[in-house]
Amino acid sequence: EVTCFSCHRGALRPVNTPPVLDADAPARPGLVPLAPAASSATVDQIVDKYVAALGGAETIRKVTSRVMKGTIAVSGSEMPIELFTKAPNKRVSISNGQSFTAFDGTAGWMANTGRPARDMSAAESEAAGLDAEFSLALRLREIFPQLRRGHPETIGGVECETLNGTGPGRPPVRLYFDSNSGLLLRMVRYAETPVGRNATQIDYADYREMDGVKSPFRWTLSRTNGRFTIRIAEARNNAAIEDARFLKPEGEVK
Repeated sequence: EVTCFSCHRGALRPVNTPPVLDADAPARPGLVPLAPAASSATVDQIVDKYVAALGGAETIRKVTSRVMKGTIAVSGSEMPIELFTKAPNKRVSISNGQSFTAFDGTAGWMANTGRPARDMSAAESEAAGLDAEFSLALRLREIFPQLRRGHPETIGGVECETLNGTGPGRPPVRLYFDSNSGLLLRMVRYAETPVGRNATQIDYADYREMDGVKSPFRWTLSRTNGRFTIRIAEARNNAAIEDARFLKPEGEVK
């Protein structure tokens, strides 16, 4: 029997997408609070404040690559991870020296040592391409031609300005910016699946300044079926990285 509770579950507004995990336990639809009154900040003001918070456009453009090392925590266990990123949109992460997730600037691929690499699906590749954006702050308006302001919301007691972005060949996203600092605290991107639209949530924290540019040293990615947290222990800007590192290997990965 379908009743009001089937969709609303005690909330004034129903949840229209499956919730992501907020802990290492099965996700449950929760109450959706009403958003506070909209602020007067415009899209341009929010984006410009984000750019300034990171260090300013001129300083951001001086950094064109980054190598990071740290750990990835999944289901209570930790393993080492390395990330190589290069402007404008190349990225490869290597967990435990065996698992590769990469975007070569055009398409994404995944692999494990001892096996051939596989191409990502279209939805996976679109998401990986967004993750690979090296200077997202400078390209937000270009990537998402339809960038609109949403209602302010609160994340962990922090008031946030929100932006909703859509663009051709890109997954729609919702961006949450700290109203005080201007830094990006959360990105929720959506992908169409055979069972409907699903969300992937990425929470950014522990921003640190390197060469005048701030970057998150911890982020947590949450989906409906799992989550993981990456903590960066060391990072180096403007490292020499060959483009070949991002290309899908031929044959078995070594």
